[in-house]
Amino acid sequence: MTRKLRFFIAFTGLVTFCITGQARTYYQQFSALTFKTDSVQQLALLNKWQADDPNDPELYVCFFNYFVNKSTHELVSLDKRPGDNTSMEIQDSTGNTVGYIEDQVWMDPQNLTLAFSYIDEGIKAFPDRLDMRLGKIFILGKADSFASFTSELIEAAHHGHEIGNKWLWSENKEIDTPDKFFLTAVQDDINTLYTSGGNQVPMMRRVAEAVLRFYPKSVELLSDMAITYLYDGELDKALKYLLEAEKISPKDGVVLSNIAETYMRKKDKKKAIEYYKKVIATGDPELAESAKERLKDMK
Repeated sequence: MTRKLRFFIAFTGLVTFCITGQARTYYQQFSALTFKTDSVQQLALLNKWQADDPNDPELYVCFFNYFVNKSTHELVSLDKRPGDNTSMEIQDSTGNTVGYIEDQVWMDPQNLTLAFSYIDEGIKAFPDRLDMRLGKIFILGKADSFASFTSELIEAAHHGHEIGNKWLWSENKEIDTPDKFFLTAVQDDINTLYTSGGNQVPMMRRVAEAVLRFYPKSVELLSDMAITYLYDGELDKALKYLLEAEKISPKDGVVLSNIAETYMRKKDKKKAIEYYKKVIATGDPELAESAKERLKDMK
């Protein structure tokens, strides 16, 4: 069974608050047609918009959305065993489970290629527009194109450094606290790699290492680097990054917990105890409780 999934990506929803004039009229019309799932009129509107105002950056965003929506389908299947995308359990009249409903998203490559061609044009014409870059990265993640996902994220970090991280959003408006905004986006994307279901640890490391060059005091990125080395069992390398993070944020309970865990894996009981006590001293209830349990186990 297949059914169309209306996929109006989140980042374009953020552009509605500051679009004015002719562009606002076109954008509002496009949004209305999207919610009506009228793809024929959407394309007609986009073509008219392109003829009237081909240099409008929102035009690239909406073309991108149009072809992303057109490429995206939801596949619904019945399986005997639960999977990662199980949405419903089916039982017979006696209450026995007889199957599971699975939801999966499939994106056809032809329309997806067109979507990327438009957003690439937009990024080329407006390279400081972070919404376009993050939108493309988001969809690359949905399409499981993690090599391109990683490269685009690293490219964004390099470009941000070149422009002093003075990123723009819709209608070329400056982003408040752009460093914090960008680093939050990077953390979200690293988490996407981590939870992708495949071994994306090398790509996580590539991203964290690249962005750390520009944000060497980022505790989150230092922790990300440490986690990739913990995953590979390289405890000394992991510890190096965690201890650097501790210098910057000595009361960060997560960092302290990871240091304690690393010492445990190194079989350095004395240092592990020292750091579990530091975790308890932070006052974080959940982390403190976990640290106390670990200390009990060690005794």
